Amino acid sequence: MIRYADDAIILCQDPEQARRALERVQTWAAAAGLTLHPTKTTIVDATQRGGFDFLGYHFERGYRWPRKKSLKKLKDAIRCVDDMLKKGYHYVVDLDYKSYFYSIPHGQLLARMKEKIADGRILSLVDAYLTQEIMDTTNGW
Repeated sequence: MIRYADDAIILCQDPEQARRALERVQTWAAAAGLTLHPTKTTIVDATQRGGFDFLGYHFERGYRWPRKKSLKKLKDAIRCVDDMLKKGYHYVVDLDYKSYFYSIPHGQLLARMKEKIADGRILSLVDAYLTQEIMDTTNGW
């Protein structure tokens, strides 16, 4: 499983393994009181036409390319930088947060959420999401 924010994909080696993985996720989601998006949750063969979208890219038949929407956002951001440079903004503070997601104080975040959210299932889900490791094998599916 590879996840980023609220998107996730599970890479499997055959259709049966993918079916079992989807069933397992559906069971987990139902137990957590969640519903998977009915038209966005599917099993696809990435070697065939159609492929899938993930993190702003389209993956299909061994190739990947930026989605049109992602490319538009990128070009818009580049135009904005160009405009600001032309207006005399020449000194740039170039930032990159090291391990940003892992630096969030999860305990403090959950404590603040408990002030606003009474449903323990939601809080448990957020806690599980914050501590979820990236799975690099499909063992167990």
